[in-house]
Amino acid sequence: LLKLDVDEAEARYAQQQKDVAFRKASQTAEIRILELTLERHKRHMGRHVHDLQRYTITAPMDGLIVMASVFRGGEMGQIQQGDQVYPRQQVMKVVDIRSMQVEGSVSQSDSGELRLGQHASVGFDAFPDMKFEAKVFSIGALAVGGWRQNYYIRSVPVRVQIEGSDPRLIPDLSAHCDIVVDSAANQLQVPLGAIQEENGKAFVNVK
Repeated sequence: LLKLDVDEAEARYAQQQKDVAFRKASQTAEIRILELTLERHKRHMGRHVHDLQRYTITAPMDGLIVMASVFRGGEMGQIQQGDQVYPRQQVMKVVDIRSMQVEGSVSQSDSGELRLGQHASVGFDAFPDMKFEAKVFSIGALAVGGWRQNYYIRSVPVRVQIEGSDPRLIPDLSAHCDIVVDSAANQLQVPLGAIQEENGKAFVNVK
């Protein structure tokens, strides 16, 4: 019986010795498969990292983010996560609240009185107590017409640079601006309706 056990053990050992090469090849192949899977996952992660770098938009300046409104779901609304945007479509604005401007227009008949650098005062409908000094920053070269106005009514775009800042001063506020086209010191001021003309001379009646 012992001799039979020894023979059986030797036969089993010889068979396992033969299987070593096959097991080694099988495990080597399995390791290679895992290495290829690891490489594939690394490349997949690298693509996501590259996408994050490409889709990360860095503003060239600090400021306040103002989201743009788009037509979504049958109505106007702000862009949300998952919305599809297109090339050259405005997504948001970065506004430097320390350097704000008022965009407006002036009638073409009065545009000749405007000059760059003229002083102005700016007020806001939302905050009647908030006033700012300002200067004319730019004057449009061409007169434009509005789609709600007659074609012969033209206005000139004007931008006024606000001097100063306030936490309440945010983009898209409605504002009004008074531009000083001329000034003189120590002058007598009378109502325009009181001035009369006779024989080419202007005069005012004093009681």
